[in-house]
Amino acid sequence: MLINYLFLAYLVPFMALIVLLVKKYSESTIQRISFISVVIPFLSSAALVVDYFLYKRGVREISLFEIAYGEHHFSFNLFVDKLSLSILFLTSSLTLLVIKFSHTYLHKEPGYQRFFRTVSLFLCGLYLLALAGTLDLFFAGWEMVGLSSFMLIAFYRDRTRPVKNALRIFSIYRLCDLGLLFGAIIGHLLWEDANHFLTFLSEGRNLHEYVDYNWVHLVGFLLMFSAIGKSAQFPFINWPARAMEGPTPSSAIFYGGLSIHCGVFLLYRTYPIWSHSYLVVYALTGVGLLTALLATGIGRIQPNIKGQLAYLSVAHIGIMFIELAWGFHNLVIFHFLTHSFFRCYQILTSPSSIVDHVKVIDATSNITIKKAIENWLPMKLRTTIYSFALQEGFLSISERGFFPLPFVQIKLWMRKVFRSYITFAVVPVIAYYLAHWQGHTETHQVVAYMLGLLDLVLSASCLTSLKNPNTIWNRFLATQILFMASAFIFKAHSYHGVILYSISAIPCWVLGKYALMQFTNVDMKKFNGLYITNPKKSNLFFIAFLGMSGFPFFTTFWGEDVIFAEMLLEGPVLLTMTALSMMFNGLISARILTKVFWGFPSYIKY
Repeated sequence: MLINYLFLAYLVPFMALIVLLVKKYSESTIQRISFISVVIPFLSSAALVVDYFLYKRGVREISLFEIAYGEHHFSFNLFVDKLSLSILFLTSSLTLLVIKFSHTYLHKEPGYQRFFRTVSLFLCGLYLLALAGTLDLFFAGWEMVGLSSFMLIAFYRDRTRPVKNALRIFSIYRLCDLGLLFGAIIGHLLWEDANHFLTFLSEGRNLHEYVDYNWVHLVGFLLMFSAIGKSAQFPFINWPARAMEGPTPSSAIFYGGLSIHCGVFLLYRTYPIWSHSYLVVYALTGVGLLTALLATGIGRIQPNIKGQLAYLSVAHIGIMFIELAWGFHNLVIFHFLTHSFFRCYQILTSPSSIVDHVKVIDATSNITIKKAIENWLPMKLRTTIYSFALQEGFLSISERGFFPLPFVQIKLWMRKVFRSYITFAVVPVIAYYLAHWQGHTETHQVVAYMLGLLDLVLSASCLTSLKNPNTIWNRFLATQILFMASAFIFKAHSYHGVILYSISAIPCWVLGKYALMQFTNVDMKKFNGLYITNPKKSNLFFIAFLGMSGFPFFTTFWGEDVIFAEMLLEGPVLLTMTALSMMFNGLISARILTKVFWGFPSYIKY
């Protein structure tokens, strides 16, 4: 069909990304490139929406192509329904507005081209997320959105706080991504072709007839865990306010309009699965209600306008979770669209909004204050609520923690544990019993479990180590060797995943080693900001970070997918250890990148 060729327009941001990576351009050239990259998808989205309502097209899947690699097949399919079209139109409309605003806002900014390059990457991820017909493509878009968010929060790389917040939020993303990953893995175990969203619609409605409810509960909670992390629901409600450290245009499009709603989109897509679990429905309702109340209270005592708007966004998404839990799909889409447009507008106009608000207060004296809802409460209760909100609900007592737990002390304890040789001596014993518990008694299977557990322990050691980055990076190589050896030994006849993974992993490690070679005395307790004096080394290590963290443009991402598929049925425990190790890989490389190259350069005297 001719209408299907309109989807080619969503490749334009990817082409813009490639063009902006080639060389430096003038601001006028960057403006033309960025404008073309958003206006073409906008026109395509408008045409697709008109076509959908004019011809009353239903849900359809468009098969593009399929790549066979060993026993694994990568299916590249598009899934089109009213939700995907709504997101496409919303994304193209808001980015057209924000890009136009950014041309003036970021005039003569040192990172001008880097900003528009990162926004192009974000558009690639969000368009892929909206149109993905399979979980593989969905997860690829999910990772691209998370990475672009990390890069824009740390846009001002010469400041410590934005970089610290970016690392913290990236850690939350990586942790909650495990929910989506494990949910997809268990989904494969429940029924065939669970990778396709069309299957969710056709078979998901009758899932309760042939799948045990315990599995449905588990998958539902895993997907919910991933969604609450991406959409900043309880207990992760604090990070959007910290994400506002980036430029105002990126804050508007990410944490007001689009990125923060990705959790809602995930739950909407997988609704036929988790809707059968009454436990998940009640849990989503509870989380949404608690988040709405907490975020509203905390937002009201924020000293800055962007922090207030961030918590308001979180509160509205909590309400969307409730609406989605009880099946109000059309209401969710309407709420999603109106909230995104309005919140994006509010953040873009936040500086002038303060001036307008002050004028209103001056004109109306104390009328505005008297109408506040808290004035109806007793003074003691008001004071208690105020103190509770001022402490952010005690969800962020420590800057390094997400919950009211002493994470700093836990981290120090972990460092002591991983320095001890006793820990590594106990690993073979634990792995032996884990293998036998899973019924894997053959020698090569036990060895695979030992290597996998040793890989996990060594990865955790690299993540908490304070040694110089060269030492950590050398240990990181050992984790990669252990990971590939464990996967190969466990299922030696399926070596395709290991080969695909190593094609990018080995060169990226060598690149990172070259970038870190001269930095032998870097203090990993602080942010060193060496990108100022070593910009080329910083860029080289950034490429290594992308490869080692499993970015979708590298074969490490697809190699992990093949390895997980090969371990899926026979080694769920080993697969869990491997997935945790992969999560640590991204955090290790991100930690070295931010600590060594970004942040405030302490060696400069002012």
